[in-house]
Amino acid sequence: MKNARVLGTLMAVACPVAVSHGIALAQEKPGWVPISSEKEAMAVAMLKAMRPGEPHKLLASLAGEWTITTRLWMEPGAPASESKGTASSTMVMGGRYLRTAYQGDMLGVAFEGFGLMAHDNTTGQYQSVWMDNMSTTLMFMTGSYDAAAKAFTMSTEMSDLVDPETKVPVRQVLKITDAETHTMEMFETRGGKETLTLEIRYARKR
Repeated sequence: MKNARVLGTLMAVACPVAVSHGIALAQEKPGWVPISSEKEAMAVAMLKAMRPGEPHKLLASLAGEWTITTRLWMEPGAPASESKGTASSTMVMGGRYLRTAYQGDMLGVAFEGFGLMAHDNTTGQYQSVWMDNMSTTLMFMTGSYDAAAKAFTMSTEMSDLVDPETKVPVRQVLKITDAETHTMEMFETRGGKETLTLEIRYARKR
């Protein structure tokens, strides 16, 4: 509620002139009350939180039309099931979020998925949410970007399908090879051992 109340004052302090010269304005316009330092700090923080920056430009580098090759391992040591698909990724809401729509097949069944990826300016974390037609669950992940490795590492926990009370740690690594290709790998930890369960290779359409 505090943040909602501050929204009413955001426009008043969004202009740097009004913020930095509040006292002068008060002197020029009798009866005008300068905004409090607390509300000013909140408004500045809100502006910082909403402004796209370099992390969002990084997300934008993943936008485009992609050809997908997917490999899925149903159990450790078993041969991978391979399938093809396409993905369309677009920056939305003024360059704040990367939206991806996926279509293809998985285990011989038509597959479609939808995801969003973001950078939270407030926490400094990258975030993603994913949904598809082979589940009724939203997968929400958080993580960071390693500039040296050119890789996003995200993590979460999911409920085991057979035993929902059991939580399975999941780690996802999205590595940018170059402007034309990137690869996503997903790992699950079961019985204290982490194994690769999914690999998706993205190649930009020409």
